[in-house]
Amino acid sequence: MPKLLMISAMYENGGNLTQRHFDGHPDLHVYPFEAQLGTAWSPETSGIPQKFRWPVLPPELTELNQLFADTELRSRVEHALQSKFKHIPFEFSMSQREKRMASLPHPLPLQRLVKVHFEATFEAWQNHWNRGNEPQAWVGFSPMLALDAQAFFRDMGPDGFMLHVRRDPEAAYRDTLRRPQPPAREDYMAQWRFIQEHAEQAKAAFPDRFFIVEFEAIFEHAARALAPVCRALGISADAALETPSFNGERLPAGPPWGVVDAGR
Repeated sequence: MPKLLMISAMYENGGNLTQRHFDGHPDLHVYPFEAQLGTAWSPETSGIPQKFRWPVLPPELTELNQLFADTELRSRVEHALQSKFKHIPFEFSMSQREKRMASLPHPLPLQRLVKVHFEATFEAWQNHWNRGNEPQAWVGFSPMLALDAQAFFRDMGPDGFMLHVRRDPEAAYRDTLRRPQPPAREDYMAQWRFIQEHAEQAKAAFPDRFFIVEFEAIFEHAARALAPVCRALGISADAALETPSFNGERLPAGPPWGVVDAGR
């Protein structure tokens, strides 16, 4: 089965944009939206939404289709015109994915559930540009996931990799001000420092599987900046990494898919 690369980043640090740079790589299957693997049983830290955390299996799991939050994909299926990337066709069978998940025996370890969730998602994505090709890795993005790096590597074992994207906090906060109801500067900076500390600890503990890449380096030359991650996954730093895309279609700069401008 493919490896799993999860992207982590503080808000407006370029995690979404980095995911889109991976989108066109021929050896990868990139999740269409934020993966949001957190569950209602995930731990809470400093008010960070549970959907952005690593999942925790409940004592009694009876409905696998409700295990992962996955709100962005569900929203696109149910309310396409309210979704980012709404201008690009997205043919997805939620019933097919639900049927696959519901057929699983349980109990199953979390590693297996996460892998089948990704596998079933790409099976149900009927117009995926790379459909039918077995990927070397799946790629997902969940903001702040570096907070749960220890649990991620514990559960995913040698098949798990994490990339944390770090950006100059002043530049990131300026973009945050474009959001509705932005946090106070001191609150944003405190949270930025909090996740960077966790990322540095994870890098020290898992140097071969946890990577920290500066957003500015990705923006300047994505293939070069992401080459160490590609080597760890056993793939080339393909030229497709230079172009942010959704389902293989090049994306315009800026809205509707994020406030970090891909064109500047």
